[in-house]
Amino acid sequence: MPKEAETIKRVLVTGASGFIGTNLVKRLVEDGYEVTTLGRTGTVPRALRELPVSHISCDVTNVEQLDQSFMDAKFDCLFHLAGLVSYQAKDVQRQFAVNVIGTRNVMNAALKHNIKRVVYTSSIAAMGLPKEGSVGTEEIVYNLGGRGLNYCDSKYTAELEVLDAWKRGLSVLILSPGITLGEGDTHSHHKAIVNAMAGKSLIFVPPGGVTFSDINDVVDAHINAMTKGRTGERYSIV
Repeated sequence: MPKEAETIKRVLVTGASGFIGTNLVKRLVEDGYEVTTLGRTGTVPRALRELPVSHISCDVTNVEQLDQSFMDAKFDCLFHLAGLVSYQAKDVQRQFAVNVIGTRNVMNAALKHNIKRVVYTSSIAAMGLPKEGSVGTEEIVYNLGGRGLNYCDSKYTAELEVLDAWKRGLSVLILSPGITLGEGDTHSHHKAIVNAMAGKSLIFVPPGGVTFSDINDVVDAHINAMTKGRTGERYSIV
């Protein structure tokens, strides 16, 4: 465990069943942290059941459940990764509830229970598009509203909730990975992209671009964010 992180011992991770969350929890355990996962299921995610990890069954949209969960266990650091990734119209309401209201609830609970450091995992999708010919940076003003990109809208709005909590005194920062690839990734569409590129089977390249992140870099960024980085800032991991 890094020297500067000696005061951080107990860590809570939401969204631990996802690709990033699973790899983050494994790394935290390897580094000697006491880890608890939080999710709607009643048990630790399957990929983590062989590890010394505790679990809290809780829905982030339920304020009372969250408050009780934070009250029962004193956490030093919180990684909030829980979110619903979907571009389907049928998921819009649930997506807003989880990604926006859920994030607001988690930030409020972290403030109320004096969490020392909070790391919110957003997405490059919440950053908007740079002007043609310019390099995208964290300073881009979100410009994807009104295009029906509900996932992007929800992650951007969630970032506003995070920054509001920061203004009220929460020690929190935002990490924005791109499409995250690496060992252990089970997303079939990710595999299809890589296979198509490796096999040169792409017959055309549409306009635009896609940002990718390596899972090892993303996990490293999360670990570093516990003790480094300026609160109230957003960091791109692409």
